[in-house]
Amino acid sequence: IPKGIIMNKTQMQHEIFDKWIHLCGKIINLYYENYKGAELPRSYLEILMYLTRDENICEPSVIADSLCIPRQTMTSIIDSMVKQKLVKRIPHLSDRRRIQIEITEKGRKTAVEFKNRLVERFHQLMDSSKQKAVLEKISAALTLIEEVEFKA
Repeated sequence: IPKGIIMNKTQMQHEIFDKWIHLCGKIINLYYENYKGAELPRSYLEILMYLTRDENICEPSVIADSLCIPRQTMTSIIDSMVKQKLVKRIPHLSDRRRIQIEITEKGRKTAVEFKNRLVERFHQLMDSSKQKAVLEKISAALTLIEEVEFKA
């Protein structure tokens, strides 16, 4: 392989990575902006949205690992969310030493309202003529990224 081709490939990879990091920073800033003024802490809303996305019932450790919340923090978060009737603890089906967290109707309503707020914010931020194309491209890119097996 000629040296110039490798350099171009490496240079292209660096440019893509730089763009990726820049866009991730912008997305993260927008993401955190959406939580300002919310009635609940960000971690509560993230847990509720996680539970409504794929699972209605899940173990606290799985939620913690998926959302990068320290496992030891989950107990106090879940305690508070149970008191607010956003989630409830239920026994694990096969191992009575373990518990699972189930979203309540109040928790589901809260998550849906917050997701609607995020969608509304997206509409405010982007020119409506470009929204469909952007969403289609984001969806395609996310599908490709989901298919990648990341190694620790």
